[in-house]
Amino acid sequence: MFDAFLKIDGIPGESTDDKHKDWIEILSFSHGVAQPVSRTSSSAGGAGAERCEHQDYTIVKYLDKASPKLYEYCSTGQHIKEITLELCRAGGDKLKYMEVKMEEVIVSTASPGGN
Repeated sequence: MFDAFLKIDGIPGESTDDKHKDWIEILSFSHGVAQPVSRTSSSAGGAGAERCEHQDYTIVKYLDKASPKLYEYCSTGQHIKEITLELCRAGGDKLKYMEVKMEEVIVSTASPGGN
């Protein structure tokens, strides 16, 4: 289990966590990286294409005050200067064990939902 928080330049969230005040609380996320393999590899190696392919980050969060701005940014294609994703140990001292910083980010999809 982990607690996850997202800080987006210009879009405040509703987190009340001491270390992540006004960040967006994240329920889950996913991201993948693939290394394409060359079909012409030799016994000397060189099977990798030498560059990886990153998938989009998919973030699941509650509907909150950040949601309308995210829909707006998706609709207009406006770039976000910087986004920081932090994963912390759940409860207690919230030890940070992963941080991802991204620059010049575009919101490619925004999908509201409910149950």
